[in-house]
Amino acid sequence: MALQGTVIRTIFQTAASSGAAFDTLCRMSGISPEEISDSENMVEWEKAALIWVPLLKLSGDPLIGLHVGMNVEKLLHGMVGFLIQSSENIDQSLQLLCRYGHMVSPMVEYKYTVRDVAILEMTQNKMWLMKHPEPARHANDFLFAATINTFHALTGRRIVPLRIELAYEMREISEYRKFFGCEVLFNKGANRIIVSKENVSTVLLSSDQSMFQLFNSIVAGKQSLLATNSTAENLKQL
Repeated sequence: MALQGTVIRTIFQTAASSGAAFDTLCRMSGISPEEISDSENMVEWEKAALIWVPLLKLSGDPLIGLHVGMNVEKLLHGMVGFLIQSSENIDQSLQLLCRYGHMVSPMVEYKYTVRDVAILEMTQNKMWLMKHPEPARHANDFLFAATINTFHALTGRRIVPLRIELAYEMREISEYRKFFGCEVLFNKGANRIIVSKENVSTVLLSSDQSMFQLFNSIVAGKQSLLATNSTAENLKQL
């Protein structure tokens, strides 16, 4: 279980633009700049989970995850990011996120369903939630806000959810409502972004069928390789 290093770099760089020094965040997290300079590098899960501790300490911001996510223009990294950007619309991009999201972060599981509405559900690893509930909350807030900004960057339109559901207790709800522009419910059974079917049919500005086929082939091959490697790694850890 780990997190793609460049995701951490994006978080630190965004926080640095708000006054937290990048080098200080690396030092306090025990993460070198080299570890997070390549999308192929994965940072061990607990080290990655705890990056929110120095961020919270330096900022004193109880909503640091939400605020960092609000300032991330687009959260797409590596080959999976290229694949998602070249897909046809939001609907297809979310299907790909569910299929390949574990390659970016095995710490989060994505589930996407479309019936009367479209629902993206994000479930964090149980060990993470039990051992480090506060950092897990900030990470989830970050993911939600950065996902909405990514929708905007890919479509050129502000995608306003129908509803946001969060599995933790309410904290300064006005900040959530102001950013997401919709009803935000706390203490729910899962963390979900709920949007209309019309919104997920929105075409991506970067859609490119030939590039999609290329990256889909590359990512599928990498997934097969990772599945083989993970079996050996699981045995090693055991």
